[in-house]
Amino acid sequence: MTPGKSSAPRWTPYGGIFKVEEHRQKAKELDAKSQDEDFWDDQERAQKILKDASQHRKIFEDYDALKQEAEDFEVYLELMEEEEDAAEETEKALKKLEKRVESMELRTMLSGPDDAKAAILSIKPGAGGTESQDWANMLYRMYVRYLERQEFDFKVINLQPGDEAGIK
Repeated sequence: MTPGKSSAPRWTPYGGIFKVEEHRQKAKELDAKSQDEDFWDDQERAQKILKDASQHRKIFEDYDALKQEAEDFEVYLELMEEEEDAAEETEKALKKLEKRVESMELRTMLSGPDDAKAAILSIKPGAGGTESQDWANMLYRMYVRYLERQEFDFKVINLQPGDEAGIK
């Protein structure tokens, strides 16, 4: 180790855990690859590159939007100092901002090399009769709503309605 040089990771003032600048650079590199003359010669490779670039772009675009929202929140804080009635609006804005930060943190945790791959989820009611079929249906609806809110792509491969209620 050289004197005066630290082996600690370099601190980034913005985007720390989100590695925003890395994603910007990677998207720029992939976009440059897509400009090559022979880019579309290998369709599968080209689609993978475009998908990767899109994923990297989404991360830094979401971060930029979140950063702008945080800066806008400062206006709410200033308004709250001046007017007592602004507390409710500030509270709503804070909850919205917190929700967006949590969503981005979750997406960051799910950004490993295998996290973009497909998964199969099976819901089977078991031997509980109508009640277990109804419960399986509740689980199905819960998962579908979650996937829709997270804007995940999904498709239902097989869904069988229960005899009286729910799903099999």
